[in-house]
Amino acid sequence: MGSNKGFEWVAFYKELAQKLRGYSDKHSELVKVLKKTYENANIPLPSIEDDNDQIDDMDPFTFFGVINHNKRKDDRKRLLLEEVQKLLDINAEVPTSFDGVPTAMGKQCTYYHFKSNEHRQESDIDDLWNLFESALN
Repeated sequence: MGSNKGFEWVAFYKELAQKLRGYSDKHSELVKVLKKTYENANIPLPSIEDDNDQIDDMDPFTFFGVINHNKRKDDRKRLLLEEVQKLLDINAEVPTSFDGVPTAMGKQCTYYHFKSNEHRQESDIDDLWNLFESALN
């Protein structure tokens, strides 16, 4: 039961989750990491806010979602994760197979409403961080 056979990505994603935990009170720093990841990989950053140049807050689920959206090819995921590995100093090997990795819909990579949406609440992103922390515990 403890084997990850066929799921080589598990170790990497576990370590990534622990690294993201360190950003629970540094959301704007996590935004910078994500932007730098895409910049270094020479891949356009998907929309994660009304204006990506003005984004200063995000949750860890969105971080995973914009890398793992269902339209992204495995070679591009790997390229992004190689950059994440460097930027976050992750020791686990970057996976080559993503079978079983949960994905987000291509245009629905965020787990919050954009700031201009009337349904966006002040606590939405903090609530997602709290959920993430509970899930890790």
